[in-house]
Amino acid sequence: SREGVPAELEIVANNYGLNLLREDLTPYRERIDALARKHANLKFIACGQAVARLERDGRKVRLIEEAQLVPSAIGEVVSKLKEGWTYIRV
Repeated sequence: SREGVPAELEIVANNYGLNLLREDLTPYRERIDALARKHANLKFIACGQAVARLERDGRKVRLIEEAQLVPSAIGEVVSKLKEGWTYIRV
């Protein structure tokens, strides 16, 4: 934290990164669950546009329970940048 303000972290998954948050595809289910339980300031964000694109292609998308769906990953990132957040692409 900086100046007594607790840090917040969002992991925003989009495109192929969405597999990280898909119930049937993620190899990190237990690790994500443990991190989410341990760190209330950590959020896992899924891109709604990526989910819709997969579903249009006939794929059923089931996200892990920790995932929060937002309309757009890019919209989420831009919104957070405007609020003063730092963006790190990995």
